[in-house]
Amino acid sequence: MLLPVLLPTVVIVVALVAVTLYLFRAPAEVGPGTIVLPSPPPAWEPSPSNSGAVPPASPPPPTPVSPPAFAADINRANAQQILSELKRPPEYSSVWQIEWFWDGGGSGPLERRVFAADDYTRAEIYDVERRLSANLLTGRTRVFLWAPQGGPYHPTARGNVSVEDEAGLAVYEPLLTCDPEEILSASYLVWENKPCIFVESQAAGSRYVHAWWISLENGFLLRMEKTQDGVLKYSCVLQSVELYRPSDEMFRLPDTQLVMNLD
Repeated sequence: MLLPVLLPTVVIVVALVAVTLYLFRAPAEVGPGTIVLPSPPPAWEPSPSNSGAVPPASPPPPTPVSPPAFAADINRANAQQILSELKRPPEYSSVWQIEWFWDGGGSGPLERRVFAADDYTRAEIYDVERRLSANLLTGRTRVFLWAPQGGPYHPTARGNVSVEDEAGLAVYEPLLTCDPEEILSASYLVWENKPCIFVESQAAGSRYVHAWWISLENGFLLRMEKTQDGVLKYSCVLQSVELYRPSDEMFRLPDTQLVMNLD
């Protein structure tokens, strides 16, 4: 009587055992075309400590500048003579930053680029948004001024227009011919690791005091400031200079003529 009742139970148990053995059988070798799920990524581990690494070397400090033998003797009495003996390289490319200041505001930094070769000088005048706004090309006898769009240029005799007036660039040449009484002081100093002669001047009847930093190495004006009653009104700083001969293209007028062939 029990056989008919137990038989179905035995069949079910055997079937379950068979399914279990099938599911937990040893994996067969993966054949071609078989889809293999990617292995889970390894657990994250912290990278090895870098405490023993050698820190990057700091840049070496600039070499101290040795003052020239005559440094202690620079004064307002001999400043003009020293300046007259400085020789600026005849060929170079330079970048300047100038700025005017007034009560409650200022012009913002303005860029000027100057190229010189064979006694010719080209100045590019940029506005506060760094857009080229004018060109000033100074030749041996004439000066040429034109807009960047390549319009007509306007020549005038040299002496009627100066790079100081048109481009707002400071030049220290007036110190060479001014009344010696206009020089207030002169001394030796180092500015940004460059040996300089520092001169302060004030023209007769003027309220402006000019301070000049002029390189004793190459004769370049490195910096000039103009103050009124101790308040800064204007600054001109040399940003960079490269001593090479600019391409003749820098001295070509809008009509494609080289100024060397006209002047």
